[in-house]
Amino acid sequence: MVVTHKPTGITVRVETKSQHRNKELAKDILRARLAEQKQASLDGRRNSRRRSQLGSGMRADKRRTVAVQRGQVTDHVTGKSTTSKRYLRGDVEALWP
Repeated sequence: MVVTHKPTGITVRVETKSQHRNKELAKDILRARLAEQKQASLDGRRNSRRRSQLGSGMRADKRRTVAVQRGQVTDHVTGKSTTSKRYLRGDVEALWP
């Protein structure tokens, strides 16, 4: 038994002894494949939206560098630096223009 979903062109072929059983199995497999395809499409759209919000992760995307070992915090947007102690206490005004 061959079942084809015309809009997507997905074809399923099942062969057992019972024609009625073949048809039911083919329909079940076709439903599963269509659901899988729909989920993959939704995941792809969700991932592309997420990637556009996150950025590339490259150095140019950095806002601040916190180097506790050196005791320094640098804001890459303003170009200003302060000590890590002041930054960890909440004194971030030193980094603003």
